[in-house]
This record gives sequence, structure tokens and C-alpha cells, in this order.
Amino acid sequence: MKLNAGIVTSKLVETKKFYTEILDFGVTFENEFYILLHTPNKEAEISFTSKPPKSTTIVSTTIYRTGNVFDN
Repeated sequence: MKLNAGIVTSKLVETKKFYTEILDFGVTFENEFYILLHTPNKEAEISFTSKPPKSTTIVSTTIYRTGNVFDN
């Protein structure tokens, strides 16, 4: 089983810069509120989000409001 963990952050731009410039992660996907990054060997991924999309379910919205880690 593969788990792609995610973290809610208010510093999406800074987070991307740290992971890509310091840790050499690559960008798999990104949009204005979400970034999916992969390790240099592409064996693992981690995602970050700054706000929930309007179509987010009630359960996911609660997770965003509490500032917890989410999974996707």
C-alpha cells in the first residue's frame, strides 16, 4: 500500500522553494493551492496545500480548518 501524505501550510511558496532547492525534490503537479513533490529518485511523494478547493468534502474541510496532516 502506498500512502501519499500531505501537509497544510500557509507558506506554500516557501515550502516549495525549500523542498526543491535544498532537498532537490521535483514537482510532480502544482496549482494555486496544491503542490505534489517527489523525492529525487521518484520513490516517494509528499503534498502541500494552502487552502481547500471549493469542491472539498465536509470531512476534508474539517481537516483543513484544524491544520492537520491529510492524506490523498
